[in-house]
Parts: sequence; structure tokens; C-alpha cells
Amino acid sequence: MNLLRFVGLLPLLPVVVAIGGCAKPGNVDPAAEALAIRERAMTFGVAVADRDVAAVTAFYTFDAIVLDPETPARRGAEAMRAAWQEFLKSPGLTVRLVPEKIDIAAAGDLASDFGRFEVHGAGPAGKIKTVHKYLTVWRKVGGEWKILYTAWNTNPPGPRS
Repeated sequence: MNLLRFVGLLPLLPVVVAIGGCAKPGNVDPAAEALAIRERAMTFGVAVADRDVAAVTAFYTFDAIVLDPETPARRGAEAMRAAWQEFLKSPGLTVRLVPEKIDIAAAGDLASDFGRFEVHGAGPAGKIKTVHKYLTVWRKVGGEWKILYTAWNTNPPGPRS
């Protein structure tokens, strides 16, 4: 870049510095962002209960990756839609997410969320309840938290009486 072009860009320097300052630690309220993610988790459960495939898949980024147990990784919006469309056919299905620990990145654009979720449904032998644990990475897209990566597995059954 020649010197004249550089000098011509000097008036933009305060704008560049101000934009860069938005990502500095201290400008993010981790408690408020964690609360926003907890609220998203509750809304996600409502979308599942409503069997709303479009609403459920809207929680994911376009390039999301989900690691389900014993299956290949699901990648992208179409894979999310297809999986949820099939899963939501389950009778009596409800999902309850319980975030236990949420950490917000200093820049406020990524967060990790560890917790558990309960799945209730109906099976051939009656009502079913399973408890799982998960780890999700959220990315802020257009001011809204969306799921970028998630992995989960099932807890072993509790003691039998």
C-alpha cells in the first residue's frame, strides 16, 4: 500500500479501534450471556415439545456439527433437519435441558455449556425416561446464541431396587 493510500485511511482509525475494542475482555457480561443461553435451552425444549422441526433446527448454525453416540457426525443444517424430523416422530416425546455450567469467552462470541438432559417418551413397554450428559459450544450469530458443536452420551441406568 502506498503512503498516500495509507494517509487517506487515517480518518478511519478511530472506527477501527472502536470496533476492535468491542471484543476486549470486560465488555461482556458473562452472567447475562449465561442467562441468555439458559433461556435458549428452555426455548429449545419448548420447540421439541411442540414438535416444530423448523424451530428446533433454527437453534443450530449453518455449519453445526453434532456428535451422537455410536453414529457418524452430523454436519450442517440439512443433517440437523433430517435427524430432528425423524426423532420428533417419537410418541410422547419431551426433552428437558438442564445447563449446569456455562462459560462465556472473553470476546463474548463463544460459550461452552455443560449439563444434562432428560428425554421422556413412550415405548413398547410403557413410559421411558433417559438421562444424558452433553457439552455444547454456542456461537453468537447476529446477536443470538446458536449451537455450533454438541456432543452427548447416555448415563448408565440407576441402581435397580
